[in-house]
Amino acid sequence: MTWVYGWPLYDQDAVEIARRNRLVKDPNAGSDRLIDAAHSWVQTKAGAPLGFCCWVGDTTEFVYAAYVDYRDRAHPPRKVHREGLMSEKNVYRLARCMPLKDGGWFRHCDGSWCPWLGERWPEDVDLRPEDDSDDEQISSGESDGESDGENDGESDGESDEEGDEKGDEEGDEEGDEEGDEEESDNSSEDVDEDTDSDDVTVTDGQCSRFEASTEECGDCVTGV
Repeated sequence: MTWVYGWPLYDQDAVEIARRNRLVKDPNAGSDRLIDAAHSWVQTKAGAPLGFCCWVGDTTEFVYAAYVDYRDRAHPPRKVHREGLMSEKNVYRLARCMPLKDGGWFRHCDGSWCPWLGERWPEDVDLRPEDDSDDEQISSGESDGESDGENDGESDGESDEEGDEKGDEEGDEEGDEEGDEEESDNSSEDVDEDTDSDDVTVTDGQCSRFEASTEECGDCVTGV
């Protein structure tokens, strides 16, 4: 339900405006033609102010708006934004064109309400009157909660990725260290085996050569 704060231009006042300013040349013009001419003249002289067909009592009248609340609500707002109000200059211009009387909040005739059926709202629409500040706080709180949740999710994902990377690096380092240790052990065993075999070979050779030389010398001595 759109709510309009403004002043209705009643049909009898519009007829008087048209006749006083001689907006229609035909003396036999009907009231409908006079009313249309009066609204056109007011729109031109007052700088084309906003106007809506609204419920005024049990009938509909054309209301010139000083403020419009377009949100769906069953009650008019208790607070309005100053930047949405009609300027003081335009109010004076409108007052020079038509009588500003019976000003107040009026329901826009948009089919969501009528005097004989009342409210025709969906069940999921909040009917409580809330201020603009309350709505802004609620929307800002929801956006903060969503941003916090997204930040938490991103931080958790980053921490998990960092943990996986650290675990992979530690596993690779441990595997490399174990491989190096095994290679060093194998190399040391090879060195030991090589040294033992060399010693045996050298010792055997020396012994065999030494023994052979001793026998030869002995033979030489006995022969003399």
